[in-house]
Amino acid sequence: MTFMMHVMVHLPEEALLAGPVNYRWMYPIERLLGELKKSVRNRAKPEGSIIEAWVQYESLTFCGMYLKDVETAFNRPQRNNDERTALWRSWTRKSFSTNDMEVAHWFVLNNCDEIMAYLDEHEEMMKREHPSHLVAQNNTNM
Repeated sequence: MTFMMHVMVHLPEEALLAGPVNYRWMYPIERLLGELKKSVRNRAKPEGSIIEAWVQYESLTFCGMYLKDVETAFNRPQRNNDERTALWRSWTRKSFSTNDMEVAHWFVLNNCDEIMAYLDEHEEMMKREHPSHLVAQNNTNM
């Protein structure tokens, strides 16, 4: 039995015992430890350097909540600015009239390549179920 087959034998049991992987995933912890490792300045006493960097980070984060004129993580504008433009200021929801909706629906049905197979199938089904209706319709078109 190969290694991968052996893993597959134990995965269902592990999933039942431990639950979803995100509850035991180590990536967030490893990422935090990497950030803490970067903050070491004094290699002789790394714990003190890490604590000092952590206190600085927490202090700046706390103070940043109260700084109004300085751009911080709390008052920074979003990268994707989704503010409303002058064209869409109204708070009501725009809706199509029934006629406009029917025209748009007809356009999509007649110009969308993805649904042509369904339209052909529907047409064949209508020909089978209502042959007399189609004969009468063809006679009026002449």
